[in-house]
Amino acid sequence: MQPEINKICASFFKKTGLTYYNFVRIYNDNSRISLCTNKKWHDYFLKQDKKHINLETTEDGASLKVIWDCLSNMRNNKLIIDAREMFNIDHGCTLIKNFEGYIEYHYFATETGNDQVNMMYINEDAELHRFITYFKQEATPLISGSKKLEFENTKFWQGKDRQKIYEKEKQRVYLEGKYSGIYLTPREAQVFKAASEGLTSKQTAAQLKIGVGTIDKYIASLKLKLRCSRKCFSRVSKESGFSSLSAVI
Repeated sequence: MQPEINKICASFFKKTGLTYYNFVRIYNDNSRISLCTNKKWHDYFLKQDKKHINLETTEDGASLKVIWDCLSNMRNNKLIIDAREMFNIDHGCTLIKNFEGYIEYHYFATETGNDQVNMMYINEDAELHRFITYFKQEATPLISGSKKLEFENTKFWQGKDRQKIYEKEKQRVYLEGKYSGIYLTPREAQVFKAASEGLTSKQTAAQLKIGVGTIDKYIASLKLKLRCSRKCFSRVSKESGFSSLSAVI
């Protein structure tokens, strides 16, 4: 099975620079099937404590795209760290698709040094969706013939509103480097992007269609959060990795 999976992905990997793909389908009874291009990682993953798998659920309720580097809880998840440090699987993106009776997780990733792939996730979303359609067509015999696995993680979510947590995290923009752990709300990110590009408060207010006074309040909040003056926003944008991801804002 492994050679067939890698053969299907080969031309797509060559075109995009990606080196990893994992197809996961989770049924409503929580059983799953999984096809992965990296067998060593896949075997390792299945042996881990299930409490670390805290994003996979059949109750997400929406089709989503998650860029790992945008969420610090993804970068700092134990299994993400293991994938990065032990198997050179990094800078990933997950597409979540809901269907009647099951939900699919499509994991894409590359090697540690290729952080520019994030721009492909942002700008070439259709390319990922086309590949998924192609893969599912070519891998139909492998999918239908896969043994279902039991991989329950319900206990992790007991007493937690998973959808509320997920939606809140998804909207935040996390910074990196020495700014790791700091996140911007969607509106803060919009104001920070405009200010770091040199727009005045008046120009930013016109662009975002809100009052100048409101913009100034956001600027003041950003200065406290980032511990810098407004004139340093451009530098901080580059140092924190924000500028490379700002196209998503």
